Amino acid sequence: MTPCYLVQHCTPASRLLDLGCIRHASYCARHDIEHVVSDRRYSRQPPAWDKLAAVGEVLANAPDGALVVSLDHDALVVSENDLRSAPLGNAVVGAVRNVHGEFNTGVLFLRACQATRELVRRAFVDGPQFAPGPHEHVALNLLLRQTRLPLAVLSRRWNEYRYADLVPPPDGPTVIRAWHHEERGVAAHQMSCVVAKLGGLTCSQVRSKGSISAIS
Repeated sequence: MTPCYLVQHCTPASRLLDLGCIRHASYCARHDIEHVVSDRRYSRQPPAWDKLAAVGEVLANAPDGALVVSLDHDALVVSENDLRSAPLGNAVVGAVRNVHGEFNTGVLFLRACQATRELVRRAFVDGPQFAPGPHEHVALNLLLRQTRLPLAVLSRRWNEYRYADLVPPPDGPTVIRAWHHEERGVAAHQMSCVVAKLGGLTCSQVRSKGSISAIS
């Protein structure tokens, strides 16, 4: 089986990350996926850049060919589909395009190889110079255009956030539900209810749980 890593980073650790850990701990155990969670600061840049460093560490230590999935703290695997089933084909990077035609890097599939290690390294080291502020997604999109790595444009079921409660994806059930750009309180309420439903709990039981993030 292909080694697979689910990487989540948030500085500081958040309630959304805790809610995700409730779900992802059991999901990853069932699918033999290593769940890597971190709130480490790697630089003095805005915390959004630290996600790249965390992903870069996993890529550096993963064997070539392994699948590394970077998941923002406001995203949740809501299906029992194995992340390895994402249709990457021969691509080494996979993501969903947003309404502007750019990749939404809140959910990013990376095949461990020298090219993706260098992509993430350059985004972290050089990105803040041409995308100042918390804009790591701008740096990643620019580098993806420049490097012309083999890319897989995934359907929105792999990062569903625009129409999740309105129109189901046409090619199958949602695998990853995200609350990108949602107000934190609204996102936490909705995510806790989804986690409860998936785990056979009540929303109150989920909300009563303390901080459980396995911070590394």
